[in-house]
Amino acid sequence: AAEAVVAARGGSRAHAGRGAAGLAGAFVWPVEAPISSPFGPRWGRNHNGIDLAADHGELIRASRAGEVWLAGPVEGYGLTVVIGHDDGTRTLYAHASSLLVEAGDRVEQGQPIARVGSTGRSTGPHLHFEIIVDDRPVDPLDYLPPQP
Repeated sequence: AAEAVVAARGGSRAHAGRGAAGLAGAFVWPVEAPISSPFGPRWGRNHNGIDLAADHGELIRASRAGEVWLAGPVEGYGLTVVIGHDDGTRTLYAHASSLLVEAGDRVEQGQPIARVGSTGRSTGPHLHFEIIVDDRPVDPLDYLPPQP
């Protein structure tokens, strides 16, 4: 479902193959919370992001500056924000309780964009966070600084 949302924007512009090293320091944590579910295989399928066990209503902040491509409900993900960044990477923030931005908004790194919730297929309040590079989800831990 979310893959279709981000692909609908025509894919990404190439980021010149910079990989994690070229993007080091480009992202910040969207919330300060422990990781409750890592990236990778989970329940027989791939978990395309990380889950952060934040409190209901806690502010979710943009991990990088960019343009809001989507701010609304997505099947399974509940209230979701997708931000497209100038180099073609994207970030996705899911299961929000409320949204603070709209599609087309320009956001700065660290700007509040939503509040943590448990919408969509979710067992409790948390943020599902994805980083998408070259149209593929990547492990956010390869791109984020060490947790505060």
